[in-house]
Amino acid sequence: MMKKWRLIRVLPIYFGQAFSAIIPLVLAPIIIRKGGLGVYGVYASLLTASQIGIIISEYSFEALGPRLIIDIQDNESEGSRRIIYFEVLIAKMMLAVAGVIIGIFSARMMLARMPTIFEAFGLFAMMLGTAAYGSWYLLATGKLMMMSVLIVVSRALTIILMLLIINSKYSLDGAVLFLVYVIPWAMMGAVVAIKTVPRNIVLMNTFKRSIVLIKMGRHSFLGMSGGALQNVLASLLIGVFSGPVALGAYNAIDRIARTASAALKPIFQTLYPHMALLHKKDKLNAKRVMTKYLVIVIVLILFVISLSVPISKYLIYYIYGAKLISYSSLLIILLVWLSFGIINNMIGIQGLLASGRDVEYTIGIWICVITSIVTGLLSVGKQDFIYWVGASVALGELLALIYYFYSYYKHLPNEKIIKVHEKEGDSLGVYRSVV
Repeated sequence: MMKKWRLIRVLPIYFGQAFSAIIPLVLAPIIIRKGGLGVYGVYASLLTASQIGIIISEYSFEALGPRLIIDIQDNESEGSRRIIYFEVLIAKMMLAVAGVIIGIFSARMMLARMPTIFEAFGLFAMMLGTAAYGSWYLLATGKLMMMSVLIVVSRALTIILMLLIINSKYSLDGAVLFLVYVIPWAMMGAVVAIKTVPRNIVLMNTFKRSIVLIKMGRHSFLGMSGGALQNVLASLLIGVFSGPVALGAYNAIDRIARTASAALKPIFQTLYPHMALLHKKDKLNAKRVMTKYLVIVIVLILFVISLSVPISKYLIYYIYGAKLISYSSLLIILLVWLSFGIINNMIGIQGLLASGRDVEYTIGIWICVITSIVTGLLSVGKQDFIYWVGASVALGELLALIYYFYSYYKHLPNEKIIKVHEKEGDSLGVYRSVV
């Protein structure tokens, strides 16, 4: 019965996220074939800049938010959960101001020009839409069907608008494509906010509480921001040092790898509140569940990589044509990088972060980020810079993986020791001493 319940919880979000992950892979070859790598590169540069800004505006609420919801007692009203959503939303809106500034600066470095007022508006709308959407809230409160429907509708609207622009008589513009991408996303966030923001709330008290939440999340932010930065770091380095065309080529290949890894993202999103609660109740059982899931993930990863190696050239040719077939080996590098990242998600987020060990999670993240930045900068000027950047972020993830594995398992209670002391009637004392 429990397994059936878990499957029912995962399926709606799985469908929505799968649909969302496929859309960029569908659009990328259409844009590249119609407008070329230059147009797609501008579009990818603005998307990357918005993701960098979102690192600031989203802060660490993806981790902190579900914990706040979990702490609410079952007998408390739905209004208490809505208040938490609104307090987090206000905090994100305050942080979005800094996020827009950083996003504009990032776009300036990648595009070698200042973003236009419309591009800056698109960056801000992307951050506000993401803040209002509040995936952490929908997941933590079990509103998975609503989450799935909103994702599917917004992405369907995105692809319809994109195809209308692409097939129009006007020449393609990467900035226009970016704005078309942002509008449905912002609308989706507005729908969630309208349905969730509580009525008759005292704004001054909410503002003060939002400041407190920002202070509460500052330690987790170091880890969460590092993890998000690692996801866009390669694109940022390539955009800054090689320009939009090179970034367009990298992003196009990256879309294939991310689509393959996105199959696990809905599961991880749904799993986090469950693992946080499990760690809170029983660390030993959390260890068992964690190990079981980890083995399954590793087997799936090995299967996908072994399948991708012999068909990478054919896959790229079929999707993008002969223009990008020379980048086939980059796909393998990115699959390895994302595979390490998936394992780090399991151990770092579902293990360390879910159990409240934020400091260890943060250390692993910044081992990864610093390694990637240093090795990436050392590769500037080398031939095939794109490949060197891909290898740099993969190396960073590998070192973080080693640290996470050691850090998570060395501090957990030993099952054999506990079983021995259970016979002696002292399991609780030993459990506490080992933890």
